[in-house]
Amino acid sequence: MSTEQNKTISDPLLDPRKMNMVQRPWARGTIVAIIGAIASAYILTLLPKPFARDILVALVGYFGGVYMGLGLSTDSAKKAALEYAVSGAFFGLSLAGLWLSPWFLALACFAHAAWDAAHHPKALDIFVRPWYVPTCVVYDILMGTFVLLWWWR
Repeated sequence: MSTEQNKTISDPLLDPRKMNMVQRPWARGTIVAIIGAIASAYILTLLPKPFARDILVALVGYFGGVYMGLGLSTDSAKKAALEYAVSGAFFGLSLAGLWLSPWFLALACFAHAAWDAAHHPKALDIFVRPWYVPTCVVYDILMGTFVLLWWWR
């Protein structure tokens, strides 16, 4: 067993069996996502809807940028190409949300949650931090729901 593996097992901060609920990455990620989504939604409601739409377009474009970065971080050409294609799809959804309908922004949030779930370590086998998947999935679902409810009320 390597020193790094041994450290992981003996370090109580890294051993999930010895963590309390809030120390676990999925729990922290969920809490951060809920707070972040509430704050984001609140700030967006303070803005005129056309400006809030522009902010959401930038957010969806940012989703695509994250996947471009994940594509650059892998040694696999196939995985990189897949991440680049998904990055382009989110850029397209952001433009559709700007030019056609905010429905595309809500769709992008839900699609982002699904794609993040695919980044679970057992799925695509692309390294992401343990907190990344639960944080993004919860944030995206809450924001997608917010866009649907707020835009069409």
